[in-house]
Amino acid sequence: MTTQLIKYGENQCMEFKTSFQKEVISSVVAFANAKGGKILIGVSDGGDILGTDVNKESLQDWINQIKLYDDLTIQKVQSGDYSSKTRNRAIARAFKEAGIIERYGSGIARIKNECKNHGVAEPTFEEFVHGFRVILFKEKIKTTQETKKLLTKDKILLELKKDATLTREELAKKIWVSANAIKQHLSKLKDAKKIKRAGSTKSGHWEVLLDS
Repeated sequence: MTTQLIKYGENQCMEFKTSFQKEVISSVVAFANAKGGKILIGVSDGGDILGTDVNKESLQDWINQIKLYDDLTIQKVQSGDYSSKTRNRAIARAFKEAGIIERYGSGIARIKNECKNHGVAEPTFEEFVHGFRVILFKEKIKTTQETKKLLTKDKILLELKKDATLTREELAKKIWVSANAIKQHLSKLKDAKKIKRAGSTKSGHWEVLLDS
């Protein structure tokens, strides 16, 4: 596949570069602002395959570039207490001109804001092995209302364990919600097989099942 591309030579959508230098970034920007294209690194202008030097030292140098920059720490990232610094101005400028980034230094804050806007948990930022990664969560954060309903159900179960003869009105006074709300929660608890009614409506009592 590569040899076939080299065979046709350079054109408006194909360029050869002997190594990864600043000229490569310029070509990336040019392609991004046009119809796109391919860049083969390690190939001379005449189509000779020269290869490129990728050794342990160069790989380690690339890996180090991925880690947090300068005195930036995970704690600062989480708190937002840091000033953005450009590590590689050439790449940053290329990405900006190509429309890959909208503005400098806003990535972390925008990730956190997007998670908040979509109602999911805040992401986790961490240094991992020789790099940096962001962990996103798909679980939705429960709203205050949902949390309140869940706590109400738990309170009902606790009160019924203490006194199984409590009426809806008595439960409502103890938990500080309306009798209608208690009625709805009791119905849901019965459907979930958390409780069951023994005896008649007036003289019976509630039984809290053992797995509740």
